[in-house]
Amino acid sequence: RAVTQLTGAVALNKAPILVRNSLVNHFSQVKGDAVAPGTMSTLRGSGLASAPVAAPAAAPLPTNVNETRVLIGGVEAPLYFVSDDQVRAQIPVELTPNRQYQVLVSANGALTLPDTITLTDAQPGLQTGDTGTMAVAQHADGSPVDPSAPAARGEEISLFVVGMGLTDPPVPSGAAPADGALAKPLVQPSATIDGQPAEVVLATLMPGSVGLYQLRLRVPVEAGPGDLPVVVTQGSAQSNSGLLPVR
Repeated sequence: RAVTQLTGAVALNKAPILVRNSLVNHFSQVKGDAVAPGTMSTLRGSGLASAPVAAPAAAPLPTNVNETRVLIGGVEAPLYFVSDDQVRAQIPVELTPNRQYQVLVSANGALTLPDTITLTDAQPGLQTGDTGTMAVAQHADGSPVDPSAPAARGEEISLFVVGMGLTDPPVPSGAAPADGALAKPLVQPSATIDGQPAEVVLATLMPGSVGLYQLRLRVPVEAGPGDLPVVVTQGSAQSNSGLLPVR
């Protein structure tokens, strides 16, 4: 009679926990702020996924990544990225603004306790660099605006924003705009640089991207020079501030 001894351990599934009020606009990261349909958002907690996994780069985004799912108002949210302590999800555009909804995460075969978020028509978040200080901006030729290549007064530049809300024409949750379509936000944005109004040339969802807007504007001739604060506004909602180098 042969005897084989096996040694090892059985890993228990880690119960997922969603931190209260942790769902925020991915760019502004302001706790407690309302968010708009279509917003790229971040949720934090623990046990939210068994391993860090990014969704495929090409749209449409999946609603199940590594067996992690997010439900907002009972609607499965498209996912950009999942990990143990963080999930990046798009707020479904099917949800109606100016209402509250429950959020929960399904992971490791279990559900988190629900949290509550408030939806609004628009709550822009401005993309800034790793330090959260400098606005991510581009010249008209696509090259970056930075201290070594600042924007010029009167120049048209691009900023990048999430949370600008529903669009015309509408774009489904998890999808990118159709080729050639200009999906413009229903709530018209405005912007200031150094406190001066900046002409908004065009605001539209970025082709090939999910939930990311490109805001083309003209640097006011009255601005600067220097590292100047830039803010995007929609209705009464203001974005986080970033600094824009202007010569």
